[in-house]
Amino acid sequence: MTLDQLQLGKRARVIRVHGGRGLRRNLTQMGVHPGDIVYLTQGGAFHGPLVIEVSGSKIALGRGVARKVLIDPL
Repeated sequence: MTLDQLQLGKRARVIRVHGGRGLRRNLTQMGVHPGDIVYLTQGGAFHGPLVIEVSGSKIALGRGVARKVLIDPL
């Protein structure tokens, strides 16, 4: 399952990121790492960006990026 498929208000564990080195680096710099627990706080209207909470920080991710983050729902 990918992050863009997670239901609003649910938690999941990040398994891995399917993407290039730049995408993985950017997510790491934002605080999204494999093994982290993420919480989907907002789903953008009209397929806009998703807002997740990870380690106490809120991060907005575009749907294209969210499709590359594999998760395990909790």
